[in-house]
Amino acid sequence: MTAPSQQTINVPEGFMLATSKYISEFDSQTLEDDDKELWLVRVPENLTAKDIASMKWTLPKPSSHTPLGKLSKNKDNYALYRVPEEHEKHKKEHDDDEEDYDFGISGQEMAGFQCLLPCQQKSGKLVFASKPFQHRFIVNELVEIPNQP
Repeated sequence: MTAPSQQTINVPEGFMLATSKYISEFDSQTLEDDDKELWLVRVPENLTAKDIASMKWTLPKPSSHTPLGKLSKNKDNYALYRVPEEHEKHKKEHDDDEEDYDFGISGQEMAGFQCLLPCQQKSGKLVFASKPFQHRFIVNELVEIPNQP
């Protein structure tokens, strides 16, 4: 597989590359700092960036499958989870003492995602981020399932 920074983007027919002379707070060069990480968060479409910004998060633990944050909006409740890594699933599947374990958290498809960022040095063209996503999260709506009588 080609490293993300060496891949080229093919522009589909009928589209053109967008360029900008303005610096973005998400510019690819700002990510070069070792103290910065990319986090990917999948959010339901009815939640806004403001909703997510108001959510209190706890730092993710490598093997935690409990909510890292909760949010209520209108009459709906949501929880933030860390998406289990593939090696956790593999470990559970190959453990002789336990049956296959479903973590109950979706989002494993996010492991294949790469980040595109604008690059000031390339007139705002999108480039692949120089580092992978450090953490992947998903916000799920909490649904109460009534007990049967």
